[in-house]
Amino acid sequence: MHQLLQSHSNLCRIAAAQDDFDNEISSIREYINEAHRQGDTEAEGQARTMQMMCYYNYYLPDSLKSALPKNLEFMGKHEQWDHYYSSWNTLVELYIYQDKMQIALVEADKMYVHAKENKSNYGIGVSAYCMGGIYQTMQRFSEAKNRLKRVCKHYPKKKILVFYYRPIML
Repeated sequence: MHQLLQSHSNLCRIAAAQDDFDNEISSIREYINEAHRQGDTEAEGQARTMQMMCYYNYYLPDSLKSALPKNLEFMGKHEQWDHYYSSWNTLVELYIYQDKMQIALVEADKMYVHAKENKSNYGIGVSAYCMGGIYQTMQRFSEAKNRLKRVCKHYPKKKILVFYYRPIML
């Protein structure tokens, strides 16, 4: 990654650590714009994922729902499936936070089908993780355990599955 883009990425992380939405979203927008200007689609995908996490973390559901389709379109066009499913995950997590478990479950299932179609182990892992969390929240522990075992089976071993929202306890 070019030093200027790495600097933008670092500024986004600093802004996030300071718990200042205006500074964080401004830094993310600058990162997106610079990545786009340089034609670095990987950096732009990363920045767009940061944007979705920012909207989730500051509980801006309308902004999240508004930005998600365009961001998923960009990520899908460039086959950035890790960014794609990490971003889609913010919507599922939002529904969980809003206690809309059935809607979250439907969304996670759509994600699972999409990931299978795209042969994305990462997406299968993310969707199974989401379903595990949903079933756990619904106190359907057997189903939660089965979904979380699927994460262990399908998720690429060389990557670290990181979510910034809530831990899953077995």
